[in-house]
Amino acid sequence: MSWAPGRPRPPGPGAGGHQVRHRPQRRRPVTPYPRCPGLRAPYSPLGRGFLTGALDRSALGEKDFRRTNPRFAGEANEKIARTVREVADRLGATPAQVALAWVYAQAERLGVAVAAIPGTRSPARPEQNAAALELTLDAEALAALDPLSDQVRGERYTPAHTAEVARG
Repeated sequence: MSWAPGRPRPPGPGAGGHQVRHRPQRRRPVTPYPRCPGLRAPYSPLGRGFLTGALDRSALGEKDFRRTNPRFAGEANEKIARTVREVADRLGATPAQVALAWVYAQAERLGVAVAAIPGTRSPARPEQNAAALELTLDAEALAALDPLSDQVRGERYTPAHTAEVARG
């Protein structure tokens, strides 16, 4: 049976796959970012696992794009992850919770609503990540975390991956 407007598509690759992820406005109405003025939704708020404290760069699979991602290469950004981990240890939280709590704390500074949408492969993570909403970062934590965003080194993607993302 072919798809017709108004008929829901079945789940699976035939339901849109790549197009759905990169161009939701071409499908059913979704509340896209431009229709939510005053809302900021940070991209990859956990740094693709980098800020969770659980990423082992040496264990990345052969096809894992992070192996060649400039932000995962070398030690330049390790200090950032280490600082997040230190704050988490002091507050009795996970590094992911601290990273997300910092993102949420930016709402007041920016004067807008912030909605972080971290991805996960583990069923336990959404509940852990939601706990970040209850985590209050004290002045010492904010003083340690606030300057970190200016210390990130490396491009978001390799030039080849940038071209691939642009093609959609």
